[in-house]
Amino acid sequence: MKAISIDDIDYDYSLTPKQRKIVDVIQSKTQYLDKPTVTGLLQSLTYPLYFLDYETYDEAMPLYKGHKPYQKMVFQFSLHIVSRNSETIQHEEYLALEPGDPAKGLVKHLRRCISDQGTVIVWNKAFEGGRNKEMAELFPDYKDFLLDVNNRMFDLMEIVSKGYYLHPEFLGSWSIKNVLPIMEPEFSYKSLAINKGDQAMIEWYEMVNGDESKKDAVSKALLQYCGLDTLAMVKVWEKLKELIR
Repeated sequence: MKAISIDDIDYDYSLTPKQRKIVDVIQSKTQYLDKPTVTGLLQSLTYPLYFLDYETYDEAMPLYKGHKPYQKMVFQFSLHIVSRNSETIQHEEYLALEPGDPAKGLVKHLRRCISDQGTVIVWNKAFEGGRNKEMAELFPDYKDFLLDVNNRMFDLMEIVSKGYYLHPEFLGSWSIKNVLPIMEPEFSYKSLAINKGDQAMIEWYEMVNGDESKKDAVSKALLQYCGLDTLAMVKVWEKLKELIR
């Protein structure tokens, strides 16, 4: 199939409504905001706000008891916490540093960080929500907590992926790595030593099972990467709040 530049797509070209909206935004070089919808979504959030991101590792052959083939095993989380009247944003994090199933220590720490009130904000709730369901099966003592987190989960990505807010420079992408530097240009993943999920997965496995001398550098890079994922969500949320004023 011949590739066509977005700028060359005619109005009669067959597109879905969502595709048409993206094309119109790119061709007009003008951002689009469904202000009533975005306003309603952001006003539905309950404080404190918990911006959560996981990093995972998977193998064809499960490494630990209870895991399934190719099950994504959570080895790290980052959590930015915003209180209604807080001038500072609290940051919590966890990274498994030793061999062995990393999820139990992670869930225990997460439970200490997330209270029973407040919205949990993620970027792609199918991913974090799916991991919570799997960890709920592995650790029944935390099942109620993990499923409650899912019930309180809000997918910030959907504001972009469903076309409620579009920017011509998104180019139809809703990856946080593309959205963040366009909405907040001073932030980017490019300078990070680890800046991709598959890279993080490999580096983590080699760190906990390999050369001890690299542990400090790799753990620092992993914490920076996952930490930027949740800080990115905070920055996108703040920018959206500005846009709907």
